[in-house]
Amino acid sequence: MNGMNTVGLPTRKGRRACLLTLVATLFFVLSACGGHDEGVSNNNAAASMGTFTMWVRSHWEGGNNAGLARFGSGTFENRIDLFKNGPYLRFLLVDNSGLEGGLGIDVSDWHDGDRRMLTVTWGEGVCALYLDGALAADGRYSDQIMLGPEAAVFVGPQPLNIADISDFRHYLHPLSADEVAMLFAQPPS
Repeated sequence: MNGMNTVGLPTRKGRRACLLTLVATLFFVLSACGGHDEGVSNNNAAASMGTFTMWVRSHWEGGNNAGLARFGSGTFENRIDLFKNGPYLRFLLVDNSGLEGGLGIDVSDWHDGDRRMLTVTWGEGVCALYLDGALAADGRYSDQIMLGPEAAVFVGPQPLNIADISDFRHYLHPLSADEVAMLFAQPPS
């Protein structure tokens, strides 16, 4: 299947990526990736670094709040969140002690129907948020996130009518700035 393994997940340079193409009208769960990936031997190791990338068409104005994606197991600690909070888009990483770190950018100039590519990367205490293929913010976080084998990726806007999400991808490694720019240059149809 030209670049796809037997379960329909793309492979690139020996790295396994979870790919899910969707227009999110329902909130659903995508199980965390297991298996082996260049030295990754369990889900917790796989969760210690990664990338979420997605196209978002907003249906919000002003101060609406919206959850977009979460990687975790349902606890306050050990989770990764991407959400809109008032005028900000936030990328939040919460370690095993409950310490929050992450990034935020002002999206108050987004209007109903705007379509943007959002990408967040994390690993080895470094996180980045990209907007339309360009770095919008970067920083450091506590590198003590332990998601464990029960962790799952939750994708979908909450509330449901606040955004449409398409071409969601979860990679088990942080994409480089060049890789993010390349994804933006080839948007989904």
